[in-house]
Amino acid sequence: MKTGLQTKRGGLYWIYGIVAAALLCADQGTKWLIRQSMQPGDSVSFLPHVAQLTYVQNTGIAFGALAGRVNFITVLTAVLLAALVVFMIVKRPCAHAVWLAVSAIVAGGIGNLIDRIWLNYVVDFIDVLFIDFPVFNVADMWVVGGTGLLLIYMLFFEEKQGGKEKNLH
Repeated sequence: MKTGLQTKRGGLYWIYGIVAAALLCADQGTKWLIRQSMQPGDSVSFLPHVAQLTYVQNTGIAFGALAGRVNFITVLTAVLLAALVVFMIVKRPCAHAVWLAVSAIVAGGIGNLIDRIWLNYVVDFIDVLFIDFPVFNVADMWVVGGTGLLLIYMLFFEEKQGGKEKNLH
């Protein structure tokens, strides 16, 4: 008998939609707060010598690549997100780790996609001071964290023979 949030065939997949929606709300809420309280280029220290808020309007992708190519980035992002969602619907992986990882990736991708569609740029604001790193946002954290979780799962928990998964439910 299956209980809890098992994702075997017929499981409770919808819970991951709620997770993605919550992550998306966190992203959009923080970006709204930045747009309401700061001007582009403004910085506010909140952890001296560690991190500050710096409002940046980013027209590119990671590390400023493809800056100014908003339409191309928007279409590419939408296609990749749609492919990922279709893959999950068709394959229906059993592991919660996979569903959680993809929920985070999709939430982050949609968060930045919303910015590109409505604002024509992505709102970035987390500025790490102790290393030379581009300013980023909450959606970027979801994408990177989800990708990291997915890679860890694939490298250490998914069996390679027959595509079977170890018991990480």
